[in-house]
Amino acid sequence: MQELVLALDIGSSSVRCRAYDQAARHVSSTPDNPPLHARTYALGHDGTLPVGEVTAAADAVVDDCLADLRRLSGDVCILGVGISSLAMSLVGVDADGRPVTPGFTYACRHGAAAAEQLRGQLEEQGELEATWARTGVPIHTAYAPAQLLGLDATEPGLLAQTACWQTLGSHLLARWTGRPAAPISTCEAGWTGLQDRHRQAWSCELLNLLPISEEHLSPLRDYSESLATLAPAYAQRWPELAESRFCLPVGDGAAANIGSGAVDRTSLAVTIGTSAAVRVVLPNRPDGTAPEVPVGLWCYRIDHNRHLLGGALTDGGSIPVWICNLLGETRADLEQQARAVHPDSHGLTILPFLQGERSPGWADNASLSLHGITAGTEPGQLMRAGLEAVTYRLALIIRKLAPAIQPDTAILASGGNLEYSDLWCRILAGASQRPVQRTRSTETTSRGAAILTLEAILESEARPPEFHIADRFEPNPDEAPTYDRGLARQVELYEHIYGQA
Repeated sequence: MQELVLALDIGSSSVRCRAYDQAARHVSSTPDNPPLHARTYALGHDGTLPVGEVTAAADAVVDDCLADLRRLSGDVCILGVGISSLAMSLVGVDADGRPVTPGFTYACRHGAAAAEQLRGQLEEQGELEATWARTGVPIHTAYAPAQLLGLDATEPGLLAQTACWQTLGSHLLARWTGRPAAPISTCEAGWTGLQDRHRQAWSCELLNLLPISEEHLSPLRDYSESLATLAPAYAQRWPELAESRFCLPVGDGAAANIGSGAVDRTSLAVTIGTSAAVRVVLPNRPDGTAPEVPVGLWCYRIDHNRHLLGGALTDGGSIPVWICNLLGETRADLEQQARAVHPDSHGLTILPFLQGERSPGWADNASLSLHGITAGTEPGQLMRAGLEAVTYRLALIIRKLAPAIQPDTAILASGGNLEYSDLWCRILAGASQRPVQRTRSTETTSRGAAILTLEAILESEARPPEFHIADRFEPNPDEAPTYDRGLARQVELYEHIYGQA
């Protein structure tokens, strides 16, 4: 009998489901050409997600994955189900668990004015830096405190209708198990900006300043404290899962690191999907406390002993997509043209903030800026400049992470935009002056959710599975001054517009 786990990956544009064995290898009835069980939806221009579409898509991909497994020869036992979910997400539900709000995400900017107000209030109290240290994140419109205050100012009726605030992942789990609300993992809670990461509890200091109380939030639990027993309708729909353990959802960044093999300070994970991030997994400090957070970065808890330190960009792969749409050309054609353009030879400076900025500057109302375009600017130059612009923001984060990692730490690259773009990998190696190792593993976030689920079921930290490096891109030291000049020009433009580094 094959003992498997399912992993569900809820992203900002799709939800995917896969089955894995106990070595975290993908299992399918067609191993030579395994299907990708996925459903797509669209992140709104206001940064929200349609909760109904997301939950329907999640149900559908589980249907598809189980149908695939039923075609396997031999008996199958599904030990557990793990969920990774985009960070951050928040949805308000009524007393019966029905959504009364859209899914608010990191890309929502309705809390920008409230963020500025809350920062000022905390600064007057001398608590601004302490709050960042306590929660691991800044006060910013990407997080729940500012979004809830902004909602209170613009749509107080939604707050009045909300009995409980859930993450998208916990809401999905509540539906499946027939509950109005489900607990939230300390891993996912870190991304809301409402958790005291030291006490592993909701931050009472912040809640005292917000229009909600702890009664409006689910209890916090370690992700490994799983739920069981599907609601009758789902038990009938998915009999294979009737006895499975359902682990509490984790943040997709944590799952991506674990799934790519970046499980300690010797590995630096860079993921570029629609958004982008740089992350390193760190243990508790020797005295048992959580790691410090360098200015400009965040630190989220994975479990009682592991933490995720890093920074994220709201726009990563969305930048080349926008350029392709703007110019009406295909990605393949534009990247081919961009390969003929030398580093920073285009004269363009771009702040890649289509949907705002997070790390490292955290400007609340940032928008994309493009300087230096002329009548002679060619499409390939614009594409090259866009890829470099995102990479410069990642390079700033890597520099801030340097004290936490070893000097020779290589970058483990994952995410669709790096998996299929040699050019972007070379730019990343050049701008960071670190080797970039691209893994063969696809769907690293899904795989990470599977590994964490196996850890919970086996009640021990799983030995990381073997990871195969598909390609290695070495930095060219001769290019370092060129990339440094491009980065310095971007920083200068940022300071000119936003008045800070």
